Parts: sequence; C-alpha cells; structure tokens
Amino acid sequence: MYPRFFAFHRASMGPADAAKPSLSQSRQAVVYHDCGFVSLVHQEAAAGGFGNGFVMAHQQNDRSGFRRSANGLRRSLITALSILPFRSWADDTSSVKVDAAALEENEKQILVVVGPSTHPPGTHEVAAGGRLVAHCMMHPLNAPPIRATVVDHWPDAQTQSKADSVVFIGDMFPPTKFANTGSILDELAGMMDRGCGIVCLHYATGLEAKDVGPDGQHPLLQWMGGYFATRCDHHRSVARIFDAATIEKASADHPVGAGWEPFTLHDEPYINNYFGPEANRMLPGAIPLATSMLPPEAPERQVVAWGIDRTDGGRGFGIVMPHYYRNWANDPLRTLICNGIAWSTGANVPKDGFKTETPDLRQFDPDSIEPQARKKAKTR
Repeated sequence: MYPRFFAFHRASMGPADAAKPSLSQSRQAVVYHDCGFVSLVHQEAAAGGFGNGFVMAHQQNDRSGFRRSANGLRRSLITALSILPFRSWADDTSSVKVDAAALEENEKQILVVVGPSTHPPGTHEVAAGGRLVAHCMMHPLNAPPIRATVVDHWPDAQTQSKADSVVFIGDMFPPTKFANTGSILDELAGMMDRGCGIVCLHYATGLEAKDVGPDGQHPLLQWMGGYFATRCDHHRSVARIFDAATIEKASADHPVGAGWEPFTLHDEPYINNYFGPEANRMLPGAIPLATSMLPPEAPERQVVAWGIDRTDGGRGFGIVMPHYYRNWANDPLRTLICNGIAWSTGANVPKDGFKTETPDLRQFDPDSIEPQARKKAKTR
C-alpha cells in the first residue's frame, strides 16, 4: 500500500519575505511519513488573526496515530483555507520528503478546472467537488499518487504544459462559460494535439445549441467521444433525477471497470447523450463504460459513462454524475470516476480499481452536503 500524503506550494517563512505572497505560493504541507512528523505552514493565515503565520505540528510514534493526526491536519487545513478567497489548490510534490519511488513510477499530473455554477447548495458543489477530486487522486490506497492542481479560471501556458489530463467540473462545459472562449478552445486543442487527456464530470459534459454547429459539431465530441446535448436542435439529451438508478459496467475488461460492482443511487444521470452524427453511434475509438436502464417507465440501456482512445494518443472520459454532492461518498461511483481520471492520464489502473478512502465530505468546504431547495426571489 502506498503511503498517503498531500503537499502545496512551498513558501519561505523567513524575514526576507517582506512582500505578501500570492495564495498559490503561500501554502505548504509536508509529511515525513517514516518518522511520523507532520507540519503545515500557511503564511497568509496571519491575515486571519493567526499571528506570524499558522503553524501546526503533530508527533506520532505509531502508524495508526499518524493516520488520525493526518486526518485531523487535513480538516484543519480546509478550515484555514476556507477563510481565504478560492484561487488555486496546487499539489507540489517537490516539498514531500518521502515516496520518491512512487512518484518516479508514475509521474502523472492532472489539472482540475472548476467552472461557474448557479445550482443550489448540495447540488453540483463544483468548488468542493474539484478539491475532493484532487484529494482523491493524490491519496490512493493502492496506487502511486497523481499530482493535482485545482483552478477556477483558465490557467497559463506553463500550467497547461504540466497536465497529463484536464478535468472539468462546472455548470456546462467550463470553457463556454469563461471569457475568451475561442482562445481557450485553441489552447485546449493544443493540449489535445500533444496527447493530453480530458475528463468532464456531470454538467461539465454539457453543450448548448449556441456552442455547437447545426449538425452538433464541437471539438469536445472528438476529444471526449460524446457530450450532454442540452437545449440543442440536432439532438435532445434528457436531464432527470431518478430515485433509484442502477449503474452497471458496460465493458468489464476495460480498466475503468476495475474494482467496482453495479450500484444503485438517487441522482441525475443524463440520458440520450450525444455520441455522433451517424444515428448517434459512437465514434471510432469510443466505447461505453457504464450504462443504466432508464427511464424506469420505458427502460432502455443508456450510456452514462464513456471513454475514447484518440488518434493523437490522448484519452477522453465523460460521466454524467454526480448531481448530488453527497454521492461522492458512494464508493463504487467514486472508484469509477477515479479510474476514468487515472486512465485518461495514461496511468495504469490497478486491477482492483483506483481505491480511495470514503472522504469526509465536510473537509472540502461545500455550501451543503445535503441538497437544499433553490431560494425563491424575494417579492416586494
């Protein structure tokens, strides 16, 4: 089993640091796993009343104690960061003093791009979901960790160049909601041309009529193998919440199908997703990875997760869940998603799946774990 750790950009705490560093430069968490010492330094926390920096240290002599201490540290880290504006959450494994062999075995990195969302608390929760995805990929129980950087904007060229796969989460495909959509798509095309992977989660798979050509053409179709066509003229996908959707493997021998069995959940897996202009048949290289018999009153086998091996050497993975933030605690669903992300980077997915601990959903600072009703506009 690979030890778990997390790390953020390093920051000097010396007196020479007269200028206040940016948030992405000011975080450090170092785990010395063998000696059981954990330290966290957050310089900008001084602005929140912690004095000259925020330092926590725990000394444990046994592994079980270390794990309890590390879990407490992670919760404290999220609490400390929650007082600051969300700008980026970046893993910097250069500040980790152990696990070098694991990193050399699998030097993979993902870029998690969080788009805007107007959904009520407990649904979508894209910022918390992005942080949770990064945490899971950096802390597998049975595989080398995958580095992760989380941003809520389109990043610079240097950040793009480090990514083996880019993971989108948000309301609609995030590049369509950011300013300068055209230039972002051009830069994303450059990433895809070099073989970078792409992953879209739930509503991030979505494109509207204004985003696509009359026949449904959009680069995302080739990059990821399909998309959720919402309010489109060429094809009408369906968004509906199902009380009990049973998710099954569509390709048992595919790495994304490893380590999880059929499961049932209350969620909003989109149906009648769009896969291509030829009677909605999948493109060459694309394959269904998970299906569900929906809707219950007239069930048909619906593709709710899919992948594509592209001719440029990259891979795409799309999955139309989860709608409810609480469903990130569903172990089979989370394994399915983590498998897909790992596969999209070109990493080897373990035969028993990319396993992670069931997360404490509060750690990632959602507005709510349970879904809340959308607030009605006030009337005079």
